[in-house]
Amino acid sequence: MTENNACESQFVCSFVNSTVQQCGLIEYKKTWPSRILPLTCCKDSVDSHLYKYSISRRSIDSESSLLKIRAGLFEEDDDTLTICPKHRGVFKMQKRTFSKAYSSMSSWGTQRQILSLLVQDYSYNQLKDYIPDLSRYKFSAARKHAEVVGVGKPVLQKKQFREKATIQQIENFLEFILSPAIMTDSPFGECTYKISSGITLKVPKIILNSVRTRTVTLYLKYCEETQNADILSERTYMRLLEAIEPNVRKSMKGLDNFAADGSQAFDNLKSVVMTLGKGGKGQEWAEKIRHQNIQYHSLFLYMYFEY
Repeated sequence: MTENNACESQFVCSFVNSTVQQCGLIEYKKTWPSRILPLTCCKDSVDSHLYKYSISRRSIDSESSLLKIRAGLFEEDDDTLTICPKHRGVFKMQKRTFSKAYSSMSSWGTQRQILSLLVQDYSYNQLKDYIPDLSRYKFSAARKHAEVVGVGKPVLQKKQFREKATIQQIENFLEFILSPAIMTDSPFGECTYKISSGITLKVPKIILNSVRTRTVTLYLKYCEETQNADILSERTYMRLLEAIEPNVRKSMKGLDNFAADGSQAFDNLKSVVMTLGKGGKGQEWAEKIRHQNIQYHSLFLYMYFEY
């Protein structure tokens, strides 16, 4: 029997158990006979494959050896094996590994990367035989990915941040409220702030000269007078004040907390003196001590505001 007659003989394909694909035809090469062939008839050149993957020709010297290795039929004799055109194309194109990898991926982005490795060399109909759920859209998307991003390259995800308040808007507000007319430094006490980097900062305690809503209203009025239209909402400015945590002035006399507490001490002394005067010390003694108390009170306020 001649070689041509043997190649046209009908045999059962020996590669059917090495893949999930059933025997059949495939549009891979028009020169291939459209029937099952002995493996010894597979004599296409494998030089390009060996060069592409840096494989020595001493390991794989023919197409039949390449097909056997990819199918895992290492100990079988070439003379006892047959192959159909479909399985010849499956193992020739080395898409079994890609097909399994594609099916195992749940992310479409990863599947698109895998497809981009194949769409440049194979048609949609060729890939459809190995990836049954492949659609025209996915095939076209993979081709676009290969052209725009690159073959097998991942798409770089750019993080997008929604910025409600710009740095300039925050700096303008902080510059306004930190002015002496709006805030004053307390002579004692510290505030602790923990920033996003984890560093803890200690700064002197500050006192807000008016309530927060009044401060925000003053700033919005200031922006209106200076024709500054780059402003935020009132609630945003309130949140900024809450983050700073300033102490609100409590004295109704126009003094800060430190001066108010000092004045309260003199008021308490005055009440004690009046009580002792009524209890037996006499009115003359009470007036003398009250007069000294007023002098000391005035001296306290003078020293505080001067120094």
